[in-house]
Amino acid sequence: MADDEIVEESGQAKGGRKKTIVVVAALLAAEAVALSAAFMMFASEPQVARAGIDDLSAEELELERIVEMEVLDEKLPNAKRGVTYLYDTRLYVQVKQRNAERMTRELEQFSNEIKAEVSGIWRTSDPRVFAEPRLETLQRKLEAMFRERLGTNPETGLPIVEKVVVVLGPGFRIDN
Repeated sequence: MADDEIVEESGQAKGGRKKTIVVVAALLAAEAVALSAAFMMFASEPQVARAGIDDLSAEELELERIVEMEVLDEKLPNAKRGVTYLYDTRLYVQVKQRNAERMTRELEQFSNEIKAEVSGIWRTSDPRVFAEPRLETLQRKLEAMFRERLGTNPETGLPIVEKVVVVLGPGFRIDN
């Protein structure tokens, strides 16, 4: 009689485990369906913010046009490694037409100060940066200098200087 009771209890335990597994699986499936339905109900289609060129007037288009302004046309030295090289350098900044007047005023008012800052960057730069194919390091340094100096346009919140373009001739060794 005791053996029959043990067999019945073990049979109920096996059947109870199967029922528990089935109930848990059903609950997980129901939860997955409920979450999916909630996401579909509350999630909307992505909104595409589009400010296209078609939406701008002719005057606004003219203000958005990029203008290139010459900042410097000099021969700048670099003697960082003990040997002095002289580089024929032309430096341009690209600004939007809306910022061109401010940039012109800044260049006229502080031309010598700007030249001194550029010369400082030039003199302290490692000679390897002058060998870069696109002069990325010099451009980054100069862009940072101009953006710090000019800040942002209060109307748009964007930097005044869009890009700095460095045109660099070959360096000539000038000391023996």
